[in-house]
Amino acid sequence: MINIKFVGEIIAAERKGLKLTQIQLGEMLNVSHQAVSKWERGECLPGIDILVLLAKIFNIKVDQLLAQQEIGNIAPNIWDSVLEIITNQISQPSFDQWFLKSRAVHLDNSLIISGHNQFATNWLYQRYSSLILKVVNQLVGNYELKIIFRFSEDSNNTRRTTLER
Repeated sequence: MINIKFVGEIIAAERKGLKLTQIQLGEMLNVSHQAVSKWERGECLPGIDILVLLAKIFNIKVDQLLAQQEIGNIAPNIWDSVLEIITNQISQPSFDQWFLKSRAVHLDNSLIISGHNQFATNWLYQRYSSLILKVVNQLVGNYELKIIFRFSEDSNNTRRTTLER
């Protein structure tokens, strides 16, 4: 079953990750910013033709737009919760440098984490993956969730490392 609230969150996260406004995304899709807003709030889903365009713009597959699943009773945007905890566990300059511009999307049983560039993504993996995994485990409990670090400016420039409990 498709959860339109989660689809909206994916659309919003991906749009913000590209630093696009709702107006700009709407113009790219030939729809109003109000339509984009309704999708992001989970009031309705875009049509199939728009989903295909969104996937191309976000450089993801259509099924990734539709596949997010809720993790138990955890807040839909788990990455915000992870960041709230981590901000208190590392220095503010380190947090600002490596986590502030990061983003993550929960798809199926994976949390896909991306830094603002390839180097930042690799740094998050090398230096902070154990902390991230620890915090995610605290939040999700017994739910099996893979942590994937991926920067996908293009499909050839992808580092995928999976950590499992």
